[in-house]
Amino acid sequence: DVILPVLIYYLATSIVLYALNRLAENILINQGEGGISILLSNARAISAINNGIAMLFGALLVLRQFIRETSFRGDDMLIKTRKAIGPGFREGVTKLRERGNEAIIPVLLCMSAAIFLNLVIGFITDVIGSGNYENIKQTQYSVTPLIGVILYGIISPVAEEMIYRGVLLSKLSRYINPASGLIASSLIFGLFHGNLVQGVYAFFLGLLIGAAYIKHNAFFVPLLCHSMTNLLIYLLAYMGIPGTQMVPRIITCAVSGVAAICLFILFMRKRVNENQELKKDK
Repeated sequence: DVILPVLIYYLATSIVLYALNRLAENILINQGEGGISILLSNARAISAINNGIAMLFGALLVLRQFIRETSFRGDDMLIKTRKAIGPGFREGVTKLRERGNEAIIPVLLCMSAAIFLNLVIGFITDVIGSGNYENIKQTQYSVTPLIGVILYGIISPVAEEMIYRGVLLSKLSRYINPASGLIASSLIFGLFHGNLVQGVYAFFLGLLIGAAYIKHNAFFVPLLCHSMTNLLIYLLAYMGIPGTQMVPRIITCAVSGVAAICLFILFMRKRVNENQELKKDK
């Protein structure tokens, strides 16, 4: 019940991505020299776009599981998936409108932590190198900024949060406990990124995003955390900020690290205060 939805998502995404890449290759190769030229010069961009389409397809296959966990709290759905989409979406919009301010601290925490982690990992990879990650990075930034915003600010967060927080973390929290479920889901989230650099980054960021989901029990919180963080990192890297010089990178790393620590303390402190208020009410 826990692992099968993740495997379905991963296998479906991989198969669809492979099929789309082969289809694009065949279409362009059949167009002669012009098509081959387009393929060679845009291979990475085509792969990035196909990956976004594949992720949407994989998310579609786990949609029923996602609705079951987020709207029905794990209980069986007695209606068809398409009939649950509308009420579930309206419920999410209502929560966002009424409780949107709850996401401010988690979003800022994830954004500052993401900058810190990216710079620390960047320092490490400068020393030891990471060929696999560099290939993935080149693919990610091969598309135009608008397509990049759609892929990494919308499609990727929606698909990944549906499966890793909406389904996986919810199920693990119910079967074992929230803390163990948080660690396990974040570890799986990191492993499925397929390389050490992104895996470590995804694991730690997954812990923060998952903790925000557990605390607020509203899917829009991890979704906003993931989306805004992806957008920030993508746009900063696209603009070349903070650059390649060591001093600006170190300063940015230190500032973002301190900000992340302060926001984490504020995040945990608010949680403690909320727990104390609940005890008083009881």
